Amino acid sequence: MSALQLQGITKIYGHRPVLRQVTLQLQPGEMAVLTGDNGAGKTTLLKVVAGLIPPSRGRIEGISQRYIGYVGHRPMIYEDLTVAENLAFFAGLYGEQEPGRIPQTLERIGLQGTEQMPGRVLSRGMLQRLSLGRVLMQQPRLFLMDEPFTGLDSQGRQWLTGVLRRLLQEEAMVLLVSHQLQELADLPYAEYRLQRGRLV
Repeated sequence: MSALQLQGITKIYGHRPVLRQVTLQLQPGEMAVLTGDNGAGKTTLLKVVAGLIPPSRGRIEGISQRYIGYVGHRPMIYEDLTVAENLAFFAGLYGEQEPGRIPQTLERIGLQGTEQMPGRVLSRGMLQRLSLGRVLMQQPRLFLMDEPFTGLDSQGRQWLTGVLRRLLQEEAMVLLVSHQLQELADLPYAEYRLQRGRLV
């Protein structure tokens, strides 16, 4: 698996630069954590890497969009579909029809027994788990996560820490935005601080 390479990523809205020449490299099995004040450009950088918005300048190399999974502030779950139907839908988008994938993913995200629950009745923490589950169905090599600990109780935070540890052991790459570095204390990561769109 190739490394993720961000080369001089710049994003300008109108005349206002939000990202300024951001250069970063991430190897398989590594996690980078973006920190910084609100408005520093953290979420914008994740969305650029995810392919949701184009950069004004700069290049993203080393990985195709097919292998990038994004967990943002919104869970991107269909409320009228059940938990299992949501996973099946997102698996189908990427041609992942391997038998047994849904039960395996449900076990991995700790939602066994919720297969027939519609998305509209799920708690915030359950939605967060299902949001990660839909990304796992994609089998990405790069995980982009924007404040993934938000809305999780103590047990959920411990669960997510375990998921991150396993992803790194599987040689995935993780680029994560978080203000809760204490949750990552037992994991290896490099911190990158954004200030007014620049890495400092």
